Amino acid sequence: MSDVSNILKTGDEMLVSVVMSVYNSQDYLRESIESVLNQSYENFEFIIINDGSTDLSESIIFEYDDSRIVYSSNIKNKGLIYSLNKGVSLAKGKYIARFDSDDICMKYRLECQLNFLVNNCEYNVVGSTAEIINSNGEFQGHFRLPETDVEIKTAMIFSNQIIHPAAMIRMESLNSLSCYYDLNYKHAEDYKLWLDLSSCGKFYNIQKPLIKYRVHGDNISIKHSGQQETLSKILSHEFCIINSIKFDVEAYKNILYKRIIEQSDVEVFYEIFDNDSFIKQSYLAKIYFVGLINLKKRGGRIIKPFFKSRFKKRINHIVIVLFYPLLCCLPKFVIKKYFRVLLE
Repeated sequence: MSDVSNILKTGDEMLVSVVMSVYNSQDYLRESIESVLNQSYENFEFIIINDGSTDLSESIIFEYDDSRIVYSSNIKNKGLIYSLNKGVSLAKGKYIARFDSDDICMKYRLECQLNFLVNNCEYNVVGSTAEIINSNGEFQGHFRLPETDVEIKTAMIFSNQIIHPAAMIRMESLNSLSCYYDLNYKHAEDYKLWLDLSSCGKFYNIQKPLIKYRVHGDNISIKHSGQQETLSKILSHEFCIINSIKFDVEAYKNILYKRIIEQSDVEVFYEIFDNDSFIKQSYLAKIYFVGLINLKKRGGRIIKPFFKSRFKKRINHIVIVLFYPLLCCLPKFVIKKYFRVLLE
């Protein structure tokens, strides 16, 4: 990458500590380790915490004779949060790059994120989008995420918007916290960390995939989705309070518009009805976009036979503008019931 400064290429100072916890990851571990060791930026330490694995994970780690690897083993399984806190406490770098033992780093991941943080001191967290792969490494799709600080923190009200194993964090910001990862937020520790870091710096998501995120049956997000959802609702409320968010409607409209146009993903918008504590303005924004989604669905069936596709988006906009004042006047329970029926 031609825009990387000399400090990234030749500096002797340890800038990056990659922190990875491993628990029974033998099926994917070699590919994950090698994707880190083969990074274009080479001046890093790779902290691997073996969290009491009972499979071949430890012997696989010992196959790599690389001075950058810092290995530590828990006598028994202590859990991800304990292991991550242990890994961060061992780190010597100015920046912590999180990574998981079943994912794959793109070759320029560290270089790209380090370049961003070195040149943008007001940011304390930088993430990225990701490619989704299955257990066999086959491409399944993309994680698309909001880009700017305002967009990320607005969307954080509803769900986590930074992919944990794709994040790089400024160590100075982590040291300002009372603890790194909160043991009270098991399976949602990353969301809680973003909450804690949100008031002391800006967030950014690089709009190109810097990791391949593997989805399989042993993913924590799949095995413990119920607990994650419960904690996420608590954290979303705290996120509003800590950041004094009064809901940036324009930012949220931009986020949803992109997701509607690019993905036509209706299911993701069920979540917008789940929290009744937002101010009236935010609720009107929700009505607007659920209406737009519904019209997009109906327009795809009804309008397309009569108009060329390039006119469809404009017609949907015209219709929603005409109906929007009426929607705002309807009782909340009527709107909620009506749109749920339409979306289902």
